Amino acid sequence: MASFAPTDMYRPARLNWAQGALLLGLAALIIPTLVTVADQFWSRENGVHGPIVLATGIWLFLRQRKTLMELRAPGNPWLVLASCLLLMPAYILGRAFDYLSIEAAALLGILVSVFYLYFGGCAVRHVAICARRNSMSLRQLKARPSMMMVSGARAIRLPPALDFQIPAKSPFVRSAAIDGENPRRVARERLP
Repeated sequence: MASFAPTDMYRPARLNWAQGALLLGLAALIIPTLVTVADQFWSRENGVHGPIVLATGIWLFLRQRKTLMELRAPGNPWLVLASCLLLMPAYILGRAFDYLSIEAAALLGILVSVFYLYFGGCAVRHVAICARRNSMSLRQLKARPSMMMVSGARAIRLPPALDFQIPAKSPFVRSAAIDGENPRRVARERLP
């Protein structure tokens, strides 16, 4: 019986029938979701950056492939089967009733499960730690006064010459004074 997970780490990239069937099944899930995302979100002004984000994510995975191959240890196929059996109804529900967020979340869970099957828990932890390390949190922004929030999600570094103090007439200071809080502390927490 063919195994889904490769047993030899340095085996040439030849697919057996089970891996080919798994790739066909993933393609049957990914392609309709990508077509829907491209039609509903990537064609609008607020989602036009989607293909760039997808391409960047793929590039980052390809950049880490050497590390991932070193960490590679097959995962538990029963755990993957159980997670896919739990996530497939959510994917079908999202697809059938046009809930793209449920569909995409279930597909992401299925892809993480398949990634775990082939690369193991250490590689999943490595990817999760790299993603967490590269994201900015509000605590990090408070610790670095030369950082400011842009549109609530992205952070940029200001040159020291442009580092700023929040003026007393700022709406953040005024709203904090009305609420009875320390206006300077609240203003620092609510960087524009």
